Amino acid sequence: MQPRYGLDDKTVSQDEVQIILRDNGYEDGDHVTLFVNGKAYTQSIFLTNAGQSVLVPLNLGANLVQITGDLDGGGGVTLAADVSSQGNMSSSPIPVDSTAAFYIIRR
Repeated sequence: MQPRYGLDDKTVSQDEVQIILRDNGYEDGDHVTLFVNGKAYTQSIFLTNAGQSVLVPLNLGANLVQITGDLDGGGGVTLAADVSSQGNMSSSPIPVDSTAAFYIIRR
């Protein structure tokens, strides 16, 4: 498993979730790509403080979520992720070309 950079696993019961990705620091030009179970759901999106919402289908069991830091506007790629309103998970800065990972477990 890749480093988590402070992101925690989440457990849900629904077959799809909204993942909101946002810049939790200064809106300085950070870009990330979101993968779930190896499939890209975004392509180098610009992180804003308001956030970008992505609807993602889930398999039963463990679903691997990977967020790759594509571009750093300064100070590392700062990121918060909200999985179906279960609360924001803030990462420590992700270096460019590195990936933060966590699981969404669908029961």
